[in-house]
Amino acid sequence: GVYRTYGGGFAVYSAGMTFSNLIIEKNYAINGGGMCVRGAGGDSKFTNLIIRDNTANQDGGGVWSYSTNTMIANSLISNNVAGNNGAGVYVNNLSFTLTNCTVVDNTRTDGSAGVGLYHSGTGLINAYNCIFVGNTVSTHDTDIHNSLVLTNGNSIFVDPANGDYRLSVCGPTDAGDNTYYEDAIGITLPGSSDLDLAGNGRLDGTNMSLGAYEYKPQLPSPDANGIVYVKNGCNGGNGNGDSWDNAYPNLATPLYEARQDHTIKQIWVAAGTYKPEHPADGLSSGVLRDYAFVLVDSIKVYGGFPANATGHSISGNATMANRNPSVHVTTLSGDLNGDDQPNFVNNGENTYHVVISADSVGTALLDGFTITGGNADGNGYIAVTSPS
Repeated sequence: GVYRTYGGGFAVYSAGMTFSNLIIEKNYAINGGGMCVRGAGGDSKFTNLIIRDNTANQDGGGVWSYSTNTMIANSLISNNVAGNNGAGVYVNNLSFTLTNCTVVDNTRTDGSAGVGLYHSGTGLINAYNCIFVGNTVSTHDTDIHNSLVLTNGNSIFVDPANGDYRLSVCGPTDAGDNTYYEDAIGITLPGSSDLDLAGNGRLDGTNMSLGAYEYKPQLPSPDANGIVYVKNGCNGGNGNGDSWDNAYPNLATPLYEARQDHTIKQIWVAAGTYKPEHPADGLSSGVLRDYAFVLVDSIKVYGGFPANATGHSISGNATMANRNPSVHVTTLSGDLNGDDQPNFVNNGENTYHVVISADSVGTALLDGFTITGGNADGNGYIAVTSPS
């Protein structure tokens, strides 16, 4: 029979089933507030689930799994509550596997951090390419492979306060092991039909991201004066470029997007080294050496702001008045591998051109940069026209 005290949202007693694209939320049970998977003599597979805001009086706020082989992949298990163990997931199993899951902010009823993944009894739990934040992880017969475990990791998500657990630029992007995922799902990447929890391709780059969401860079968003602020790498904030505190993580994308986003008027760049990330002809040529910073009609690009810049163009420590390119060196480099040696040793992969200005660019400006690492030793030409 199906116990009335287990699996408030979804009670699974079927063998060998696959369930996908479900949201299981705001359910209650004595055990397994969101879902229970109980011994059925076969394997159960769950993909692309959101299991959130469920409560268990005892164990397994999100998931309670007993005496069966269970695999969950590409899923978010968040903000579930348990009175005892396994606020996120409680397992007493033959075998239980989490692959590319985000298990975050699951708590006990007293408000303390709960156990995101709890194991009791026999069997073995494996977690691959997962993210655990704001909840602990069981150490009993539990193997954590290539996963991230943090007490507090709000900066790695886009907007965790409002339940948006997509990865920010500060998240573990391109940190996944593709083989773990391929083995668990039974596919070979890239696969056009294989999607993350947001419906994006699971592999976008060389390595997949950790967790349920593949990292997708957001487009730059200028401030009210049309300025996009850039600092190299992860800088906290939301990374949309509308202030120094939300600085965009690279120069290449704002300059490239300015071709069609005419709200961008200027790009202010903090000290650091920046490399081209887009083909100079604006096409997906696949030839990395054809990448370059191409000036855009009437777009002004300024370097020389401090690396610790805060605020915006009106206030803070990095206004136009205190820009100093000789102190805050801002470098545009064609050395894609970062391995150049004296006398042009190791420059074979360097871009043919670091910066290109072609045709009429109106009032475009490039001011306050060091340009280095170009290696124009190729044949033929790149068809570049002034983007506007």
